[in-house]
Amino acid sequence: MKKIPLLFLFFLIFTMATFAEFSLGVTGSYDFTEEILDAEEIEIDQAELMYGAFAEIHLGKFGLGAQYSVDYFTIFPEEAYNDLRTSNIAAFISLRLFKPRFLIDPFFEGGYGIVMTTGDYPFEMEDTYNYQYVFGGGGVGVNLYFVGVFAKAFYVMPLNGSDPHYRLTMGAKLIF
Repeated sequence: MKKIPLLFLFFLIFTMATFAEFSLGVTGSYDFTEEILDAEEIEIDQAELMYGAFAEIHLGKFGLGAQYSVDYFTIFPEEAYNDLRTSNIAAFISLRLFKPRFLIDPFFEGGYGIVMTTGDYPFEMEDTYNYQYVFGGGGVGVNLYFVGVFAKAFYVMPLNGSDPHYRLTMGAKLIF
């Protein structure tokens, strides 16, 4: 009985992969708040850079995908609070102007995500560290048949009332 859902999932993935294109890739992203945008110099601290992986199914010009990214950071380097980790899980839909393997690949993307911070907290955590958000934006990619690179920018609106911010993401993908 337990094998039926696994078989169903296998046949669903096989069927979608047969009739659609599929992408797997890696990403790196950085969130820009208003304070950073107003500063004269932007210093990108490696501690705030999130990196991860994504998968997307392309059905013509329309796509459905999911992304997971993580950020390990240290708040107090002298102390033992260096195991904090921020995880970002997002589901998205995309609309391309051309097909996914086209040489120049402009696209629009929007979705829903969850940010969670885990580890030993040196202070009381607020909702600003664990929140849900919606996002929308666009980007452009350059593809050489089954390999591509891309850059995209988003407007991120947290659902907990925190200030909205911008996110810049760059990545590489394989298109199957």
